[in-house]
Amino acid sequence: MYRMLQANYDSALDARYATAQGLIWSVFVHPLSSLAEEFLASAIGQVHTAAETFGTTFSSGELIYGGGDSQEQLEELQEALERMLNPTT
Repeated sequence: MYRMLQANYDSALDARYATAQGLIWSVFVHPLSSLAEEFLASAIGQVHTAAETFGTTFSSGELIYGGGDSQEQLEELQEALERMLNPTT
């Protein structure tokens, strides 16, 4: 839950994680009246990516805002993966 809230601040971009009905959802919260058609594909892609990366990078795309904790979390994840792939003997 903590990591999910961090991602809502700096790595989920326009998509967000939310909880309802006992489930975790990936959502796009935007006033539909001002949502331009050319951004709809981006919105759908961000929601899909946020759902796919839940539990790992918690990201809706390649961008991460610099003010939060996600970059540090991603670096730690990368280091852990490298240790798994290249264990020392």
